[in-house]
Amino acid sequence: MEARLLSLFIGYVFGCILFSPIVARAAGKNIYEEGSGNPGMANTGRVLGTKAAALVLLGDGMKTVLAIVICRWLFPAAGDILTLYAGLGAAIGHCYPFWRNFQGGKGVAVLAVTYVLYAPVWGILSLLTGGICVLCKMGLKWGAAVISLTFSVCTGLMGGREAFFVSLVMAALMILRNSRKTLLDKAEEKPAQENKENNGKEN
Repeated sequence: MEARLLSLFIGYVFGCILFSPIVARAAGKNIYEEGSGNPGMANTGRVLGTKAAALVLLGDGMKTVLAIVICRWLFPAAGDILTLYAGLGAAIGHCYPFWRNFQGGKGVAVLAVTYVLYAPVWGILSLLTGGICVLCKMGLKWGAAVISLTFSVCTGLMGGREAFFVSLVMAALMILRNSRKTLLDKAEEKPAQENKENNGKEN
């Protein structure tokens, strides 16, 4: 239990490092005042483009991997389950960083990396399922929810009870952070559309 709690804490500390504001600041922007105001990869991509979004994705992935590697190194006897605990902690830190009044990103990339590291086949299957939802124009929020729910189902069918429980907590976090009003709410897309319309009027 001690190893699991410490893994959650270590993951949380790493998760609190938000790369979107760092990348935006390097470009002379304040991501909290641009687009939807969300310090995540999607909003960074809308505001600064795909290269900036890729940098944010890389950073979010690296902090998740580092948190998991450190926890697995510190507590080798605890086994693979620490991957989920460290990943969950990183997702919580990403979504609720203490230094930003617990207002952070949505944690999709963090949990996606965690899923693939814990169970590559289930993780990739979950990502593909969520990607299909996005391609079917169901929206990023539905895609994020489907990724976590698919992984939970796979874990429940093939994994242990503890892994299934942790995956359910992850799914609940993902749905909570990506729903806000409703899963069909496309509030994040509106600022980008409004910016395009305003730019068109100015031109």
